[in-house]
Amino acid sequence: MQQECVTCKQNFTCSIESPTTCWCTKYPPILTVDAANGCLCPNCMDIKIKAAIQQYAIEVKEGKRINEAPSYAKGRQKMEEGIDYSIENGLLVMSSWHHLKRGKCCGSGCRHCPY
Repeated sequence: MQQECVTCKQNFTCSIESPTTCWCTKYPPILTVDAANGCLCPNCMDIKIKAAIQQYAIEVKEGKRINEAPSYAKGRQKMEEGIDYSIENGLLVMSSWHHLKRGKCCGSGCRHCPY
């Protein structure tokens, strides 16, 4: 179904009626999707999700939030580039979201550790 992004007004294809096949299922369930209020295009969703993850990680690190990521990230074994990791100078760099899904600090001094 064609939709207009509520943020940038670009047209895009949305499959919210079939949530298992929609492109947005690659993102972690960190935001509430409310199709009645309009959907976001892939670019705007990417920006909004990454900002929400960054804020979530800050709140966990500051002790303002208990990490609940593992409970709602269960079953999301597939890692998504740009969400769970990035490639920097040929190296795999895990994101804050990846560490939050793990649920605890590994003690390796990771750059994006939210703990």
